[in-house]
Amino acid sequence: MADTGLLLYLVPTAIIFLILSISWYKSEKDLKGKILMFLLLVVGMAILFGYAFFFSMSLGYRP
Repeated sequence: MADTGLLLYLVPTAIIFLILSISWYKSEKDLKGKILMFLLLVVGMAILFGYAFFFSMSLGYRP
């Protein structure tokens, strides 16, 4: 049950975040902006998957 909830939350959120990040990355013109957008993508995905880890651990191990 926790896996289903995790997939229903994580997959659409990750797809939306990737689409937004790629469109923002393409709209940047200078190198500094592209580097900052790439760092935003990496940090955002790390936070998203970190949250997914804690979400699955908290729901998966209920007594």
